[in-house]
Amino acid sequence: IIFKSNAKDGGVYIEGCDKLGGSILIENSNVKIDKLYLNNLAAPSLPLKQLFGGLNIIDSKVIFKEVEIANNNSEDGINFIDSFAKGNQINSINNSSDAIDADNSVLDINSVSCSNTGNDCLDLAYSVANIKNLVSKYAKDKAISVGERSVLNLGELNVEDSEIGLVGKDLSIINLTKYDFRNVKVPLVAFIKKGEFGSPSINILKAKNSLLSNSLISYDSNLFIRNKKVNGSYSSQEIGDKLYGIEYGIKTIRP
Repeated sequence: IIFKSNAKDGGVYIEGCDKLGGSILIENSNVKIDKLYLNNLAAPSLPLKQLFGGLNIIDSKVIFKEVEIANNNSEDGINFIDSFAKGNQINSINNSSDAIDADNSVLDINSVSCSNTGNDCLDLAYSVANIKNLVSKYAKDKAISVGERSVLNLGELNVEDSEIGLVGKDLSIINLTKYDFRNVKVPLVAFIKKGEFGSPSINILKAKNSLLSNSLISYDSNLFIRNKKVNGSYSSQEIGDKLYGIEYGIKTIRP
């Protein structure tokens, strides 16, 4: 599948034409994208199959230059499932829930930008992601959520005007070079959400001294800031009782 652009058209545009939106499902495919712009999509309604993305990519390999998804009305703007994606830039604008969701996938992306996200900018489960730069503004829940044995290698993270910044849980591993944030209620969270997993490990090389002021770190998490071990102040149960719309963030609502 090829989404091709040239200097005249500026890319491929796909738009839902009414309140129902419409969706895209790509499965068992090799995909090449120059520039792809998606607007007003929704989750598909399929018999015997439940998917949550406006753009759903399953068992596929995707090479892309630029993808933008805006005004999405499903739980995920883009949902990668059992897939590999390598590209330059993903932009998310005004999406009602998660912008990018990866399940059992590998992502290799230069730049991710999210603005006005109803839930999370990036949500990883059983996945590996290598990202050079991620910017998240106005996230109503988390800028990044990493769980279920996922690995995130991230160069720079910038979070502004958001509820929660970075969350590591459930045997996930996060290696972050630089973390900048402004007007974020909870900059960092580390805990065990699902008891069948185990402690997350987070290593942050550069961050503000105020990073831990309003963060939630459990006793059973492994957190290193500037290569120094940081001890937690909460149990994982206490942190879980504060999140998901109870005290911080919001609970995911499937449209």
